[in-house]
Amino acid sequence: MPTRKRGRCSGRQLKYPCASRAIPAALYALAGIAGLYEKMGATAQAYELAVFCARHPSSSRQTMDSAEKLLVELESQLTPEEMEASRLLAQSMTLDGLARELENEW
Repeated sequence: MPTRKRGRCSGRQLKYPCASRAIPAALYALAGIAGLYEKMGATAQAYELAVFCARHPSSSRQTMDSAEKLLVELESQLTPEEMEASRLLAQSMTLDGLARELENEW
């Protein structure tokens, strides 16, 4: 088991805090990608990503605010049925799944 000496942390001890900071950063990036989707005319995909980011428990306040702002802009471009379908799809998404999907897409 790693030990802590003279104020230094082992790699294992640093792994979890670093990972916990990576998730909010990834969600912030996804909110930005949602904005790109909107500019490309992929409104439904933008809405799905924005819903995912706005509702994810690890999203920062800045990410939530950005995603919510985008959702408001997108709502005028989608029907209620499209928004509900996107919300349901966003609920089934995972961060790992999105990463794989985006890696294949871009």
